[in-house]
Amino acid sequence: MSGGAFLAWLHLVLGVAVTGLALFWAIMGRALTRGAEAADAPRLLAVAAGARWPHVAVPWSARLPLPLLGIFVLVAAAVTGVALGTPGTLVSGLKVVAVVALLVCFRQIGKQPTAALGYAALVLALLIMALSTLMAR
Repeated sequence: MSGGAFLAWLHLVLGVAVTGLALFWAIMGRALTRGAEAADAPRLLAVAAGARWPHVAVPWSARLPLPLLGIFVLVAAAVTGVALGTPGTLVSGLKVVAVVALLVCFRQIGKQPTAALGYAALVLALLIMALSTLMAR
């Protein structure tokens, strides 16, 4: 596999990971704001935001909080995207704005997670994917 092909593969894998993390927060927000535990949703979302990864085989001090993991994966995806080359088009500009907005969303989830932030993160991640497909054409 050539360097360019590996970089493209890594960018796709990181994009899927970012989307998965955004989906996790949307699902958590939806599940915790429904039913009897709706009053405890802010506290439970804060507990989820305090979870660390990986959960085994790594000393506690070296584990990353989930929101910080999202930020690292998003930044890595952005770096690989820039390394692949970005055309100076309106679509690529919109994608940069969406990536920055998702970065802010993940940062806010780390501070005070809410269901609305989880939904916004998922919408932004899917928008980034949609804009990526337009850039690939």
